[in-house]
Amino acid sequence: AFGILHFAVALFVVVLAARTPLREKNWQELLFRMMVLLGGSLGALAFEGAVDRGGQLWYAEIGAWRMSNIYGVRVPLWVFPVYTWFLGGGALLLIHTVRTGARRMFYFQIFAGIVVADILLEWPIILLGGLYAYWGDTQPFFHETYFPVPLWFLFVNRFFDFFPAMLVLGVMSTRKKWAVWTIPFVMMSGAYGAYALTSWPVIGALQNGYSSLVTHLAAVLTILLALLGTYVCVELAPRLRYAMDDRPSDGAR
Repeated sequence: AFGILHFAVALFVVVLAARTPLREKNWQELLFRMMVLLGGSLGALAFEGAVDRGGQLWYAEIGAWRMSNIYGVRVPLWVFPVYTWFLGGGALLLIHTVRTGARRMFYFQIFAGIVVADILLEWPIILLGGLYAYWGDTQPFFHETYFPVPLWFLFVNRFFDFFPAMLVLGVMSTRKKWAVWTIPFVMMSGAYGAYALTSWPVIGALQNGYSSLVTHLAAVLTILLALLGTYVCVELAPRLRYAMDDRPSDGAR
């Protein structure tokens, strides 16, 4: 039931993304948007198992339709549409925000909204549905009942939304026609990059068996790195406003 729900949400996002380009017969824009959604979807296959292993998340296996078994983690099929609308759709939303010249404060409002949505989505799934769970005696800022999503994930996942989108805009700023075909690989690389740049302290502490004090300190550093990365992206976003237009960008004028 959960998988069917998210496939429906993913289909809605695809239709929503395609509606305006189809109505305007803007095939270049349609291709761009579909490549971003495809890249987000493929992130479920290429990336999810890695972050689950490093961050110590495990999925319920009995009764689940398996999508992949990578890094020793059996990822269920319902994760695929979640990546379509969350990573792919989230990247399109942020790219649209950049291209329309939104104010800096609007980005932080988006991120605050996503944090709330993340909590409202994940906590019932974990506590009531039991579809997956975070684990570990030294997992920082975490409680199986009262705070079932480790705090550092909430911060890193905001950078996880923004970083791939910025990479896509950076690639498209080259204004090469073939660049659009690289987007799925850029999105998957961006997923790894977002976590590699920010979560290495806490994942390293968790996977090397350090004490709870060390993992908590590492989580604080991870949160600070995620906030710094998000801030840098917000500051750079105006420079990429015209990355996909024919006229020069703000940085070039």
